[in-house]
Amino acid sequence: PSRPIRNFSKFHSMSPATASLQDAYALEPLAGWRPLSIHPAATRASFGIALAAALVFWTSRETFSRGGTRRAARLLAWIGAGGAVISLAQRATAPRTVLWKWSVPDPRALPFGFFVNRNQLAMWLILAICLVAGFLAMHVHARLTDRPRRDLHTVLVALSETRVLVICGCAAIMVLTLSATLSRSGFVGLVGAAVAGASLAFGDRKRTFWVG
Repeated sequence: PSRPIRNFSKFHSMSPATASLQDAYALEPLAGWRPLSIHPAATRASFGIALAAALVFWTSRETFSRGGTRRAARLLAWIGAGGAVISLAQRATAPRTVLWKWSVPDPRALPFGFFVNRNQLAMWLILAICLVAGFLAMHVHARLTDRPRRDLHTVLVALSETRVLVICGCAAIMVLTLSATLSRSGFVGLVGAAVAGASLAFGDRKRTFWVG
């Protein structure tokens, strides 16, 4: 969005720092309209990303309302484990590149796997780990409702199925990769997610213990 210079006082009240920066860095005098954003291209890109995220959210919400959440969680576990293994291999063999091919101009950057910043990989892993852990908790809870006893042996039996063990292995690989990033924010995020998950299951103390 733009505002005409004749409404400069209103323009200044909406974006105080823009006018001085534009006057200092503009290569030619500005016309009758000034953009409110200091970086209009970045603003348009950010708006597009936000709009895409909203569309993905509402589309996923509508899709999963008809089922398929377990299938999606298993697929995400496989994708997350595969991405984690690739990230570990890239970090061990070519730590200054992104997927062995692209170089990062900033010498201070620490690429990790698919991301230029290790904290970005940690964020993605936390999201994937939480969803997969929720799938495992749902699986155990469903098995416990069908059994009269709810102890450690029952939980281990519920987790001993082959496909569930595979999902547990995928989650373990992602947690290992998350620890390999050495991301402090990733560690804080994972602990916060664990605390939030335990608090959401506060109604059942045994279930809260296992979720925690």
